Amino acid sequence: MNTAEAVPAAGTVDGVDVPVAVVDEALERVYASPVAGKLPPRGDMEWRRLRRWVAQLVLTEELVRAEARRLGVGASDSDRPRWTDVMSGTLATAVLARDPLARALRDRVTAELVVPERDVVDYYSRNADRWRSPARARLRHLLSPDRAAATAAIHRLAGVGERWDRPIGELPAPLAAAVRAARIGDVVGPMESPFGWHLALVDDVVAESTASYDEVRAGIAAELRTAAQAAYFQRWLEGRRRELVTSAHGFEHPGDPRQPDFAHHH
Repeated sequence: MNTAEAVPAAGTVDGVDVPVAVVDEALERVYASPVAGKLPPRGDMEWRRLRRWVAQLVLTEELVRAEARRLGVGASDSDRPRWTDVMSGTLATAVLARDPLARALRDRVTAELVVPERDVVDYYSRNADRWRSPARARLRHLLSPDRAAATAAIHRLAGVGERWDRPIGELPAPLAAAVRAARIGDVVGPMESPFGWHLALVDDVVAESTASYDEVRAGIAAELRTAAQAAYFQRWLEGRRRELVTSAHGFEHPGDPRQPDFAHHH
């Protein structure tokens, strides 16, 4: 009786073996990708750590496929996983960056996630500077090497001045002070700064303003929900990994202190 030779496995997902060959094929795709120049030479300790990481990524992607089947989640066939900088971030961020099916699964398991209104209000209140627009000046500006040249250009300023639209606080200090005191249509200068002699026609001044809560609420809620989605999906995925994924010896997570190439970085 012929007995089929066992195929070496890098681990299992819900009791199903994931062959070592699948991990090594994935590793070769990493070395054939645009990030190849950043990768360690094959065979050294850092290569073994990378192989372990790729194994964990492959096991996690198999878990994503299994959970997607269980929940009836799909992704377009035209959206194929792409190898990015696979050594950065967590397994959740790596699989989300690579695999559209993982992103579809994240959207499914976080579909009921709601950001409380009080969190949106609190974020708006604690980040007031984000919604504040500084006072701005719209000018026609001319910089000359000396006072005489600047004075001679006053009557031509409307036609030759460079158009500036800048926060008043970012203007050279003497020019900023003059613009704050001017009215629309005034010519200010000539005045000297370390850059030369300034002359400006004030076309408009827009006062400082702060966007209202209603104006920015939707954007804040979307931003907070994206962050909450990422945190929830990472916890959910790690929970499913603990339940359903096992790693064979030699394919443990590179951060597992029990594996011989473990290196703790501060």
